Amino acid sequence: MSGIILKVFSNADDVHLVWRHENDIPGCLGFAIECRRGDAEPKYLSNRVGFEGDTEVDDQGERLTSRSSQIWPFQRYDWTDHAADLGDVIAYRVVARVLGDDGKLKDGLSSDWSEALTLSAGCGDGVSVHFNRGYVLSQFMARYMKRKGITLAELKATAVVVSQQVDREVRAFLGGTLREAMLGIMGEVAESSSLELHAALYELSDEELIDALVAVGER
Repeated sequence: MSGIILKVFSNADDVHLVWRHENDIPGCLGFAIECRRGDAEPKYLSNRVGFEGDTEVDDQGERLTSRSSQIWPFQRYDWTDHAADLGDVIAYRVVARVLGDDGKLKDGLSSDWSEALTLSAGCGDGVSVHFNRGYVLSQFMARYMKRKGITLAELKATAVVVSQQVDREVRAFLGGTLREAMLGIMGEVAESSSLELHAALYELSDEELIDALVAVGER
């Protein structure tokens, strides 16, 4: 029987995995994803979607919302690892989780480990591509707002630099590597009178960005 074929793609801070298998895998209920970051021991990614009727609870009696993909396997053929970060050296392996005669999940076919990727914004020829994140990244932002006890309107207000009450955690997440790269470039230009900044800007309303542009001045 043929194994699982895994392909891995990355940008500056996300890794997208796609896999397939040529033949049926008897008893397969999904797939676990094993991740190796640098020299650390491999760990399985977590999944937030369990099986119908699963009533497992934590020590406080709350229903579990996340478990290892060995227990809650991904019931699909692609996944994006949003926990990956710029500069990470990372590799993955996909393992089929099949139902054994005893009614418990066990490992079935697996893919080979992918080649280690170094997450980078570089695209060659001096070009790099960075991204930010929108408020509509619904699952993460819904969990964040629930944890903070705030509404979407309050989230948007605290993500903008208008006072000392700005939520730095969510601002850093939403700004992504794009915010870091832009501020770094503008800071470099501001410090050197021999440099100029050329930019095409859309919806220029962010105070932090405007202040950095003011420091560049007419250059």
